[in-house]
Amino acid sequence: MKKAVIAVAAVAAAALLFVTVIFFSGAAFFLSGSGAVLARGGPDSQTGSTKCIAPTFAGGYASPLVGQLTSGYGPRPNPFGPGVVPAGFPDESALTFHAGQDIAGVPERTPFYSASAGTVRVVDSGGNAGGNGIIIDAGNNTEFWYWHAADGTSKVKAGQTVKAGDELAGVGSTGASTAPHLHFEIHVNGQHVDPNTYMKERGITLGAGGATAGDAPAQAAPVLGGGLTVKGPNGLPLTFSSEQMNLVAIIVKEGKNAGVPTNGILIALMVALQESGINTYANSGVPESLKYPHMKVGSDHDSVNAFQQRPAASWGTVEELMDPTYAARAFYGGKEGPNHGSPRGLLDIPGWEQMSLTEAAQTVQVSAFPDAYAKWQTTAQQLLESAGGAIPTQCTPGADQPITAADNAGTRTKIIEAAKQGVGGDYVWGGTTFKAWDCSGYVQWIYDQAGIKLPRVNQWTAGSKTTDPQPGDLVVQRQSSPGHWEHVGIYAGNGQMYSALNPQEGTLLHATTWETDTEYFTLLKATP
Repeated sequence: MKKAVIAVAAVAAAALLFVTVIFFSGAAFFLSGSGAVLARGGPDSQTGSTKCIAPTFAGGYASPLVGQLTSGYGPRPNPFGPGVVPAGFPDESALTFHAGQDIAGVPERTPFYSASAGTVRVVDSGGNAGGNGIIIDAGNNTEFWYWHAADGTSKVKAGQTVKAGDELAGVGSTGASTAPHLHFEIHVNGQHVDPNTYMKERGITLGAGGATAGDAPAQAAPVLGGGLTVKGPNGLPLTFSSEQMNLVAIIVKEGKNAGVPTNGILIALMVALQESGINTYANSGVPESLKYPHMKVGSDHDSVNAFQQRPAASWGTVEELMDPTYAARAFYGGKEGPNHGSPRGLLDIPGWEQMSLTEAAQTVQVSAFPDAYAKWQTTAQQLLESAGGAIPTQCTPGADQPITAADNAGTRTKIIEAAKQGVGGDYVWGGTTFKAWDCSGYVQWIYDQAGIKLPRVNQWTAGSKTTDPQPGDLVVQRQSSPGHWEHVGIYAGNGQMYSALNPQEGTLLHATTWETDTEYFTLLKATP
């Protein structure tokens, strides 16, 4: 089984250890490999509009960044290994307690914003640990810290007055970091406090965004009024009723309320798909369960609800478990969960972020079929997006005005050579870093090596269709709507393409004929 790890650029020996992030962004998740036949490709994590997402505002505060919540506030094992203290940290205690909240899942240089009004105290001053840091003095002995900004992105200067929602800098990976993310920290009276709690008390949920610019405000996890048809594990359509989509919305909403990262919500949906097909089950052997609203009736032990949780296993009373909100909260667990760690929900499992999605699901469920969850990832991703749970596209500098290059042999050679470098990389939904990317993240990285800036998603919009593809052109497949495709790669010539295919196969050179609805785009300008 291919396990997910986070490679930490530290001491060589420590880099070989199983680690958890501290200042840097969160986990990459992979599924176990399976067979030699190419499986269906994974969809982009960020599809649809490329409009900017506005930060949420409430009571004079704003969300600093829309993204995945990864490393949270609180104690944790030393991510570099017992006794290892890299440069920039005073002692090991600074490594075994994470003083802030990391927000990740966005491309480098994505803007982040001031969470409050105040005065800029320092800029680009985080040392070896924090990299380029900005500190805002918000008054009343309160400071807001923002670490790891990308070089040269600061929009403010020391002494400047800012208001909530003002752009501060771009997300980066400076300091003790291996991938772009924002480390967000709050100090009150000289002591760090839990930024999630602090901001939630002021009406802000970290990681969540406001309405897409120009659109009406949207709920974080809307109750959908109609059904939805998506592709299932075998590529055939699966239709979910409005009642089922309401259940999806509850699972997504409760995950967000608990501060669960996007991949944790994805795990919950994978489990619900496998255990119940997204249905609230009563149980014929548990007569009491039939008294409560349900969608189907089963008979497996005393298992009930979408997660097939058992009263006999102390997940809750029958009445509690037949409540979809309670069931979702029990699955997630954590310090706010109703089960208080026994039985363990997802957040109660140490190191779940470093497990594959399937392994994390199995650790919660303890199923007799531990590998059954893997096949549901693509379907779960589509449900998550439909319920507003995917990481939305943000304002990425230059993404709306791609920098293209002349169409010549030199440019195409650079593109193909970069594509070859990525072969063997992992497919990570939402990933944009080297060998830890999704399909559009891989394409964006390839073109960046050739000096060409592309949008994070929908990259074909920067070019034009061609019926005579050349090596280096885009390959798009699995059309989901007019002008939109779910999979993108790089044409290699001779009917071959490079792509980050899916979690099972990773990044490889393969035949374009794995899909039949293939089209091509060229992004290079014809030489005069």
